[in-house]
Amino acid sequence: MPKPNALESETRPAIPTEDAARLLCRSPQTLRQWACYGDGPIRPIRVHRRLMWPVEEIRRLLNGGGQQPEIPSDASTGVPKHLSPDKKKRKPAETVRRLQMVFRGTHSFTFHLPPIAIAQAEGNFNTEEVPGFEAVWVFGRLERLRIAGQPSFSHAQAICVAEVKNWNFPGRDSTSVLVSHKAIRWILCFPLIRQELRQQRGSRTNGYAPLTCTVPSDGSDVFYTFSSAIQSDAPVRAVAYWDSFRFLSPQPDDKLVVIRASNWTWNECGHTVSIQPWDVLEVETVIGSNVHVS
Repeated sequence: MPKPNALESETRPAIPTEDAARLLCRSPQTLRQWACYGDGPIRPIRVHRRLMWPVEEIRRLLNGGGQQPEIPSDASTGVPKHLSPDKKKRKPAETVRRLQMVFRGTHSFTFHLPPIAIAQAEGNFNTEEVPGFEAVWVFGRLERLRIAGQPSFSHAQAICVAEVKNWNFPGRDSTSVLVSHKAIRWILCFPLIRQELRQQRGSRTNGYAPLTCTVPSDGSDVFYTFSSAIQSDAPVRAVAYWDSFRFLSPQPDDKLVVIRASNWTWNECGHTVSIQPWDVLEVETVIGSNVHVS
């Protein structure tokens, strides 16, 4: 909890996510979700890829001048309450309807998705088969889908869906969701490299990253797009975060492209960037990646 006079004594026009979270008594991840989904009571500005939160907007919100986000979050975890681990409040019929990304790990290049998921019936510990497949809605939690004893994933599927359903999966946490095959809009499959766990952007990574040869797969000046967006005389539209892939529209047989740029411009909502051709320092098409459009 911040000191009582912390906000009154703040002289900076905008503050980092961690500082803003303390003032708002929320977790940093909750604020990052506000920025990502655009459904929070205040919006940040971006300095390069770093989120900065306007102090005047924080004051306005704390003085009752704003509304709570459309989907409230658990203050301790930053996970939306429709994905909360409180099983008493979790209902299989509850559905989140908005275009978003979910992720799965595989041991080969494939667009195949399991037809049936094993879920836990509400109110007891029995399991049942339900139509659809299990996925995580945060790429950094991909490892949690790996079955004990199996090798590390060699590929990942980034799946753009129109809705997800909250369900209980035995042994899983609240980042695991149930997805219907009818909700799929497109699937990107790409090869992975296994990395050592390290601290990154305030949270632990799962050790997975896209397999690249020349361009680093992450960094403050690295962005992602699809091969159909690369044109010699037009600005490139790309994203900085995996979840933001839902704001792009890939074509059938598109490939994943990683770009390192010297300069870029955020769009009005801060979901995508525009990169001029002369600002592109490096570009790599990820070998073994491909897109299937439903």
